[in-house]
Amino acid sequence: MAHDVKIEQVEAGGQTYDQVVELGNANSSTLGQLPYAVFTEAAASGCLLAAKLRGEVIGYALFALRKRRHEVSLTHLCVRDDMRKSGAARRLVEEITRLHSDRRGIRLRCRVDYPAHDMWPRLGFEEWSRLRGRSRAGHMLAVWWRRIADWTLFDVLAEVSEAAVDDDLIVAVLDTNVVLDVRDGRDKGASRALMADWLVDHAELVITAEVSRELLASKRLADADYTDADQHEFPQLDSAASVVSEYYATLRGADSLSTNQDADLRVVAETVAGGASHLVTRDDGLLRSADEIERLVGVRVLSPANFLLSIQAESADGFEPQIIKTSSFAIQRRSSVPANEVLARFTNQAWGERAAELRDRIAGAVGEPGGRVEEVTAAGTLWALAAHCIEANTLRVNVLRSLGDRRAYSVLRQLIHGLRQRAVAYGAESIAITDAVGETVGRALRDEGFRNSEGLWRAEVSQLVIGCGDALPDDLGLPDPGVEQPSPALISRIELQRWPLKVFTGAVPCLVVPVRPSYGRTLLGYREAQMTLIETAPEAATARENAYYMGRRTGLSAPARILWWVTGGGPEAGVRAMSWLEDVDTGTPERLHRRYSRRGVFDLDQVRQSATSGGRGSSAATVLLFSRTDVFDHPVEAERARVLASDDIWQQGFAITARTVSERTAEALYREGMGQPQPTDHD
Repeated sequence: MAHDVKIEQVEAGGQTYDQVVELGNANSSTLGQLPYAVFTEAAASGCLLAAKLRGEVIGYALFALRKRRHEVSLTHLCVRDDMRKSGAARRLVEEITRLHSDRRGIRLRCRVDYPAHDMWPRLGFEEWSRLRGRSRAGHMLAVWWRRIADWTLFDVLAEVSEAAVDDDLIVAVLDTNVVLDVRDGRDKGASRALMADWLVDHAELVITAEVSRELLASKRLADADYTDADQHEFPQLDSAASVVSEYYATLRGADSLSTNQDADLRVVAETVAGGASHLVTRDDGLLRSADEIERLVGVRVLSPANFLLSIQAESADGFEPQIIKTSSFAIQRRSSVPANEVLARFTNQAWGERAAELRDRIAGAVGEPGGRVEEVTAAGTLWALAAHCIEANTLRVNVLRSLGDRRAYSVLRQLIHGLRQRAVAYGAESIAITDAVGETVGRALRDEGFRNSEGLWRAEVSQLVIGCGDALPDDLGLPDPGVEQPSPALISRIELQRWPLKVFTGAVPCLVVPVRPSYGRTLLGYREAQMTLIETAPEAATARENAYYMGRRTGLSAPARILWWVTGGGPEAGVRAMSWLEDVDTGTPERLHRRYSRRGVFDLDQVRQSATSGGRGSSAATVLLFSRTDVFDHPVEAERARVLASDDIWQQGFAITARTVSERTAEALYREGMGQPQPTDHD
């Protein structure tokens, strides 16, 4: 079978790429969860290979090319369970060797209690050393090496030695208080999180001579019978005494650091003299002086939680701050944990929660793979925040809080939707909210499709697009179309609960609705520059549910899909988004505007202008109440839309307002807008 296995480089996107990511997620319990963007970056740099048998992915290798060591670092080598004897693993390793024949070798780490531990010798690897993993369980990791180029044994040993500092790793000194947190098991979540296995690939944690002396002098360590030989597990940084003295003199001579302890400044001096770039500490004096220390000697002084956040940010997946539609609100990633005085505004007063407890909850997420803190801000004010991480195939949210302002509900809806976008980016299959949420948060979660079970809020994540005529998966809970046509309301609810799932069955009515560019920017959430329109519609800009007015229409019913056609013929024109129509209301402009003005962008005069004149000087308008708008990555221009949709929805080059089209047409426009392949059987 081995000779039938084909190896190919994987490019981002496409069926092969999706199968590789799916295989990685299925084996995350042993491989560890990697952000979706890691696969994308590996593919872009030629460091993602797939093993295929009869056109189907049965294994893959994800690796990195280390600069200073001039070696290959193997991150994932994964073969499907039923294909373990196919020779795919060997073929992948041999292809890496062929592609990078100038490299010294391939290096990897693997837990000794995993079944794969016995596989590496058969693939030509030799075990060079062992080290204890940084997780609380302290699993042993074996370091494996397979030579490629012809180097001497001395060269290889020097390069694979775990004592050697990799130029791709951040070197960080742990202060005495942080080491004691770890060694004594003190309840400091962020300090303990420094022991997570995933951090091994990003940072080398060390101590200095001063920290070592303080540890030996510690009564805690003395009582535990630690000796000079085994009093810590972190290597000691080598700092020349003369260089330490120079940096210490610089620090001690600064008036702004006059209140800092001599021992603390000596640790800083040893840090910079030894070539480390970070000092991780809980010492309040050092943290208050962090900016001045960095200015004087270039060392970043961070708390454990903020150090972990900085590591996560440097290995980030390209997530940029996102303006919430055209408002001043923005969802963005924090590079530090908020101060206690800021967190105090978000504590659960009914539970008597303290800011320090909330900070520990945030730290519990920050220290895990994918750990990050996201916030919603406007005009310099923090309105909401969430802390989350990846646990198996789940995006676990430890903290989800907002201010108790009247706009809290809308802001939370946006933040929760942002969490679903994060889950998609990571390839997670579900989201779990473990925070003790309040009434407003609970309402926002329900309206975003989350379900509560025994105090835990959950939502599934599915990136499937099920087309008209496709077989419906059994786990969706939809009836067999051959027996019973699923109702639009049921399909709407299923999509809400599993966003971004799309289910096109032909059962849901679909409307093409023209909208002017100026309204579309706010209602549909374009990323173009802000417009003055938002000054008259702040609620509409932040809402996940909106209103759009038109002349009186009959025969429209909800739920239905809306395809938004931006008019004008300019660069913004075309089909740009798809929403769910939740309700329809018809009445006088005055009544409609009074009832729905906070969800729309029309003022009363504009509603009147859109209304249809009736007898005796009366007029009536129809409002479309819609939600869950998916803005297309690639707007479908008019000419392409005419190819995909039937010509009878256009007259003289213009789309007819609120004309019903088939859901097969809606599916084709959605796939085109999202850059997905059209089904081969599409008419």
